[in-house]
Amino acid sequence: MKASAGGGGKGMRIVKTEKELKDAVIAAKREAKSSFDDDRVFLEKYIEHSRHIEVQILGDNFGNVIHLGERECSIQRRHQKIIEESPSSRLTNKIREDITSAAVKLGKKLNYKSAGTVEFLFDEDTNEFWFLEVNTRLQVEHPVTEEVTGIDLVKEQIKIASGKKLDFLQEDIEFNGHAIEARLYAENPENDFLPEIGSINKLSCANNKGIRWDTGIATGDRITPDYDPMLAKVIAIGETREQSAKLLAKELRSTHLAGIKTNKDFLVQCLENNSFLKGKTTSDFIPREHKKLFKAIDKKLLDSAMKASALWLQEHNKKDNKKLHFLPRNWTNGILPKQDITFEFSDEEYKFQYENNNNHIQIHREHFERLSTSSALIISVDEEHIHCEIDGIAIKAFITCFHDEITINSGSGDLVFKVLPKFIDPNEIIIEGSLTAPMPGKILNINVKKGSSVKAGETLLILEAMKMEHTIKATSDGQVIELYVKTGDQVESGSDLMKIE
Repeated sequence: MKASAGGGGKGMRIVKTEKELKDAVIAAKREAKSSFDDDRVFLEKYIEHSRHIEVQILGDNFGNVIHLGERECSIQRRHQKIIEESPSSRLTNKIREDITSAAVKLGKKLNYKSAGTVEFLFDEDTNEFWFLEVNTRLQVEHPVTEEVTGIDLVKEQIKIASGKKLDFLQEDIEFNGHAIEARLYAENPENDFLPEIGSINKLSCANNKGIRWDTGIATGDRITPDYDPMLAKVIAIGETREQSAKLLAKELRSTHLAGIKTNKDFLVQCLENNSFLKGKTTSDFIPREHKKLFKAIDKKLLDSAMKASALWLQEHNKKDNKKLHFLPRNWTNGILPKQDITFEFSDEEYKFQYENNNNHIQIHREHFERLSTSSALIISVDEEHIHCEIDGIAIKAFITCFHDEITINSGSGDLVFKVLPKFIDPNEIIIEGSLTAPMPGKILNINVKKGSSVKAGETLLILEAMKMEHTIKATSDGQVIELYVKTGDQVESGSDLMKIE
């Protein structure tokens, strides 16, 4: 089920049984009307093991139409692309010739005059391909074509619009290397990729060789629910597909981004996944590889990151205390007592104690009812970095601390810890069973009422945010005790929606 007037995953639903059809039509029409002011929808066959293959064409005012190769954009979530590449790792020379020739033939038939994208769906099982649509514009993923051809597509589009003739023919186009693009989104992959809002407290791109960033965000910017949550496009160009994937994964892992949840580390998992590296990138890639893409974090990495964070906080707090014109509570001019700190990560608490003895620091960690001790040495530290040794292993990390949240990147991706207070503010206690809004938005539909019995996974309500509908489901079986909202209400992030027991 697709919206006739738009794309980008909006107004699209997969219908597997007749029973699902009615609800899918209603939801698709509602979302299409909201996004495109046109609620018309149509049906097309769903191909389960498919690849999204598109061909870049250029047509001028003199009857010339050429192609600049294909792009594969099969890795998607919520019906939207997140990783694109050129060329496709799957197409044989014969299929590539057939699909690009079909795109050029279509362009000539239309007397096409601009840059355009001819989209096809390729059946992995039969090697057949079907025409989907022509996008009469440059796509988000056009940089991968620019990188493998060396042609500035924006420049060419403007030249064509100015009435100029193409400077090259089909035989002049050369393809070199392999380019992969990853879309960096403000979203939470662990919460069904729901969009996130908030501030960019720090953005420090690694800017490694062979990497291109297309972005308009910077430290201090705020991400609002009014626009698409894409933050940047990060493109790697290498001699081979494997090299490009490795370059892109390294760039994303080394980039420090604090203050808002993103899909950055999820993209790294995709790029380093064995199935991805083997070219098994059909459109069912994410659900098929779900367990491997959402694997638990390495415990040693987590442990060392927390200890480095504790050391940085200790030094940071000491510097702050020196600026005070009064004596801090528990101040002493004797040997410093043991200091303690508690981090929260993935809803679990990690307690640390540390004591300083001639710049050699002992760190005691308590978790899961066991105690471990590490020796640490701070080599250098400043407002955003720490260089230390923990049990003889050197660690260099980029750190951002904002209020009670600390984000650390030691080259293996960003980890975010909450620094827990020693005493809990009663006003911050969340009522058990409360269902809260994951983002600001409008309540479109409520499927339950007070007293309703619900099952885990059952749809409770529909929230519209960032021009898309988001389904809020029950996380466990229970009964609706209270409803705090009604259809049409505007809610803020964290607002109570209902109480379930």
